[in-house]
Amino acid sequence: MASGKVPPDIQPYLAGAFLIGIGKKDGGIRPIAIGDIYRRLTSKCLSSLILDEANEYFLPFQCVCAQGGAEAVVHAWRSLMNEFDIDPSSAKSEKTFDCNSIGCKIDFVNAFNSVNRTILLQECAKKFPQIYKWAFFCYSQRSLLFFGNFSISSEAGVQQGDPLGN
Repeated sequence: MASGKVPPDIQPYLAGAFLIGIGKKDGGIRPIAIGDIYRRLTSKCLSSLILDEANEYFLPFQCVCAQGGAEAVVHAWRSLMNEFDIDPSSAKSEKTFDCNSIGCKIDFVNAFNSVNRTILLQECAKKFPQIYKWAFFCYSQRSLLFFGNFSISSEAGVQQGDPLGN
């Protein structure tokens, strides 16, 4: 699969996902995509191959974590604070810091559905050619999202939870 030699006819299914809806406090529904285990495993293995290169390219604007999620982000923040000589113990109180730098995590929009796949693939080919064949397989054509008896064509963005899209 990593070599991109998967029959294209199964791409809409293998690169697709099942959707479930989880109720929100405000009465809305949060859709959750559950991708194919083989697709996720292949993406995770390939992502681990380029972890150092990806962090070198994206930091300090985005942290790429192979595992650990939020914990890894906290460690990345700590590393950045050390790199820039920011001492959190220099705070005047528990709520203020006496330094010239701040960090902030902001997520204004759902970026998963707004990524242009053509540009994503062009950049992947330039920056991370060792995973390009798999990324091309996953994102060069539409995939299918299944919800009950319905299927939805996924034609833009990256799949929620896809290690290639994080």
